[in-house]
Amino acid sequence: MSTFFSIIVDSTQDITKLDQSFLGFYTIDHHGAEDYTNLIINVLSQLGLDISKCRGQGYDGAKVMSGIYSGVQKRIQDIVPNAHFVHCCAHNLNLVICDSAKSSDTVRRFFITVQAVFNFFSSSAHRWALLALGDENTLKVHKTVLKKVCATRWKARHQAIFALKERFNDVLITLTKIALTTTNGDERNVSKSIRSKLDSVEFILLLCLWERVLRSMQDVSKVLQSVDINIQTSCDLLEQAIGSLSELRQNYSDIVNIANDLCSKWGISSKFPSKRQQFAKLHFDEIDGDRRLNVTEENFKIKIFYPVVDTALAQLKNRFKGLNVISSTFEFLNPTFLISTEENDLIKYAFDFIQLYKSDVTSDFTRQLLTSAERSFSKLKLIKNYLRNSTSQERLSNISVLSIERCRTDEINIKKIITDFANAKARKKMFF
Repeated sequence: MSTFFSIIVDSTQDITKLDQSFLGFYTIDHHGAEDYTNLIINVLSQLGLDISKCRGQGYDGAKVMSGIYSGVQKRIQDIVPNAHFVHCCAHNLNLVICDSAKSSDTVRRFFITVQAVFNFFSSSAHRWALLALGDENTLKVHKTVLKKVCATRWKARHQAIFALKERFNDVLITLTKIALTTTNGDERNVSKSIRSKLDSVEFILLLCLWERVLRSMQDVSKVLQSVDINIQTSCDLLEQAIGSLSELRQNYSDIVNIANDLCSKWGISSKFPSKRQQFAKLHFDEIDGDRRLNVTEENFKIKIFYPVVDTALAQLKNRFKGLNVISSTFEFLNPTFLISTEENDLIKYAFDFIQLYKSDVTSDFTRQLLTSAERSFSKLKLIKNYLRNSTSQERLSNISVLSIERCRTDEINIKKIITDFANAKARKKMFF
């Protein structure tokens, strides 16, 4: 059993509105960084855990917890320098999207409209049935239903945007039908108001833009919430997300083309409506520039597209610095990295690692690492031979780990794994 540990602390309110923090459940009377730090130290002491053995911290993004000058993570790190802080990755990714969604008032109004569409249909069983059934001659219920825009879970935002995009034409038809047939004045006015907001090229552009932005990070979010994810894979996926958004930034014309195709399909004008120009007030200490408040076809790229994408890119790079530091520190211990790295480089990585964890690792670590690497090389020649020269890199790495760590592999019940796999993949169904 390892003598080292990491801590994760978060707080919430119970039914009596008392803030609780789970290291067990402990009542928190005050909410300062010093109070949280004292709580952590006292609880660890009660559990017989030496805080000097703490090697990791995980909190939310509140300044009290993650502040770099006087937050809990800084106070713990002053006591234990090697207790590195990493913000919860899935929560951090959600904050990236939230910050991007606040990049302009136009984007805020867009999400308010998406939520208004859901509220309008979900608040009435009759309206929901009209949208679900569509044409009266069709009795098939559509699989894609409108989703709620959640303020804290960005994945729910992607579901809401995707559902609205898939059912956009049905939504317009249903809103028009309600406006023409209803006898309720309030219902008629709301349906007309929502339809007028949807029936614009600006809304279609935002719909296409956000569907693309959220889709590029959907897979990353799923994997980051997996219980068996490793740090290196997380960093690789985040780099892929950054690359995807960077590519999107260079292809604004693709978003415009998709939006124009949808406008043509749905019978919506692809031209921005002409409106009276509105200008922001110029204060005496400001430099004159583009003070137009209207979003037009010419400035949509500057006022909306770039702020949304650039905010997402900047936040992805800045919010995961702690994770990247941990990844770069331990990357050389990855079996795949060991196999592909020269001995001199491994010695350098090992020396730097020893200097960082002097109290945890002895100078003999370098010899042990090189011995392990040499075993890896010898196993590589045995595993990837002439008959298995088409083995993929991932499979090669996994088989190598099983072979090198043979003592642990022998403890695995292979027959049980095969049986469970066979049962999970069984296609036979019992009909009686």
